[in-house]
Amino acid sequence: MGYVFYHLADIEGEPRLVIDYIETLPIDNKQNSKSVPLALTFKNNSTNISELNVIILDKVADVIKMNAEKKYIVTGHTDNIGSAEHNEQLSIERADAIKNYLVDKHDILPDLILSKGVGTATPKNTNGTALGRKANRRAEITLL
Repeated sequence: MGYVFYHLADIEGEPRLVIDYIETLPIDNKQNSKSVPLALTFKNNSTNISELNVIILDKVADVIKMNAEKKYIVTGHTDNIGSAEHNEQLSIERADAIKNYLVDKHDILPDLILSKGVGTATPKNTNGTALGRKANRRAEITLL
């Protein structure tokens, strides 16, 4: 199951209709590792949280507040464009941006959310296409 979001974006100087699909997965309380149902992607070489991701994170904050006894980890990822050192730092900054948004905007206790970056280590898709690289520029929130 998932959601489809339509929005306008400036692509190569032209307004374009962009369709984003956000996959949702139910949390299985019987598993040790559970993902919060969301997908967060970033523009190339950016740590800025998009308006769409703000909407998603506001909902995630509600879930975290309702489960305040649980801890989460935010893992930042990158595509393979740029040096390994740059991508490692960028992935850390992406994870920190998500954590800081939840802590600063929603008063979630900082010790409930860990953050780490893994650079290019675990791509979700191929880095051989623009669409694949976009999928790899992401942050994932996992229930510990």
